[in-house]
Amino acid sequence: MASLKLFIIAFLLLMILARTQLAQCNTLKANISCLDCQSNYDFSGNMIVVNCKNVKNLSVAITEANGSFKTTLPSDTFSDDSKAAPSNCIAKLIGGPHQLYASRKGMASRVIKGTNSNFFTLANALTFSTCKHNTKCLSIKNFVADSKTIDLPLPPEWGFPPTSYYFPVLPIIGIP
Repeated sequence: MASLKLFIIAFLLLMILARTQLAQCNTLKANISCLDCQSNYDFSGNMIVVNCKNVKNLSVAITEANGSFKTTLPSDTFSDDSKAAPSNCIAKLIGGPHQLYASRKGMASRVIKGTNSNFFTLANALTFSTCKHNTKCLSIKNFVADSKTIDLPLPPEWGFPPTSYYFPVLPIIGIP
C-alpha cells in the first residue's frame, strides 16, 4: 500500500513537471536596450506586445529594471502539443513610463527559436533612445544652456528699453 502511494505521488510530480516544461516551450525571453542611456538606467515599466500571425490574442510583457522580459507567446487554443511552435511572431516596443524614441527598425523584431534553449528570443534587439535625435541629444545633455541675449548698445538718454526685448533674434532683411 505504501509503495502504491509513493508511485502515485511520483507520477503526479512527474505530470506537474511535464506540464511546466510544456509551458516553457512557448516562452519568449529577451532584453531591450537603450542607445543613449547611462549604465544605471531603470528599464522597468516598458511594455512589449507580442503578436503572432493567424492568432487573435496578444501577449503583453513588462520589463524588469535590467531590461529583461519574459512572456508566453500568444495562441488561440490551449493545446498540449509542444511541437506546434508559433509562426511569424513579432515583438514590438510600445512605450513606457517615460517618453521613448525608437526607429521603426529598432522598435519591432521577429521572434525566433533560441539556440541551445527551450525558449524563444528576438532576431534583433529592441532598441530605443531617450532623446529624439541621438547626436544632438548627447550634446544637449552635456551642455548647460546659458541664455545670453544680444543687447545692442544704445545710449540710455534715448529712453529705449534693452534691444533684447524687441529684437530677440536679428532679422535677415533681403531686397526682393
